[in-house]
Amino acid sequence: MKGNKDIGMLDLNETSRTYFFPNGNTLVINDAVKCLVNKINTHQLMTKQGEIYIVPHGWLAMKYMPIMKEKEPKK
Repeated sequence: MKGNKDIGMLDLNETSRTYFFPNGNTLVINDAVKCLVNKINTHQLMTKQGEIYIVPHGWLAMKYMPIMKEKEPKK
């Protein structure tokens, strides 16, 4: 994944990520593992399945669900 004037690559561990747009539309991306963010806030996401989504800037909010690790029992 390579973008124009990248800010950085983020490693993700999420079950889902939802973007909310001004027109009321939403975009749900499941199993995101990487996110590349550029200077105009466009997100390029890669999923565990190798799918790539390009989310244009202009979204209003984002919600995500991290994969929670199970707590190890106390010894």
